Amino acid sequence: MPRSEDEIRTLVENFEDSYEDEKGIDVASKAFHIFWRDKMMNNAVKQLKELEDLDPIIRLLDYNGKQSYAFSNNDDREALRTRLIQSGSQYGLTYAIDEDNQSLRIQRIFSVARTMITRRDWYTIFLDLKANVDLRNRLERAFSEKDIHSLSTQLQDVHILNSGRTKLTPPQSYAYQCNALPE
Repeated sequence: MPRSEDEIRTLVENFEDSYEDEKGIDVASKAFHIFWRDKMMNNAVKQLKELEDLDPIIRLLDYNGKQSYAFSNNDDREALRTRLIQSGSQYGLTYAIDEDNQSLRIQRIFSVARTMITRRDWYTIFLDLKANVDLRNRLERAFSEKDIHSLSTQLQDVHILNSGRTKLTPPQSYAYQCNALPE
């Protein structure tokens, strides 16, 4: 459901006030911007990889993002550790990684929300956005909008364009997910 300009302004102000002293929100914002620019808006990137490209961003957006990864032997463990470290570092994120019974677990991560969205749904959302140029471009315009009236219009356009999409079960718009996105 589209929100009024006043509701959006209040939500943004409340969000900024609650995280004003948090260093993590700045890191999350920069990481998301890098992801959006280098992966989502870059037409040379044809395929997004779950562990390397999406998991670091989903962890930022959702407290319940994947944090534990299984391995079967020492060689796999070291290769996985390297992949996990590189997956975060491409977005300016650093991870503490602990080992626990044949799995590596990312520790002490910052997340902006607990969205109650499944990991599979997050993957679907980002893969669908990557494939849908019109929707992605409208979100890009909304992300870069500074004027609250224009932002409201941009978000309503995104809502209208997305209203017929039913890839998620149960069908829902990306509004809930967009609420979790860092500024």
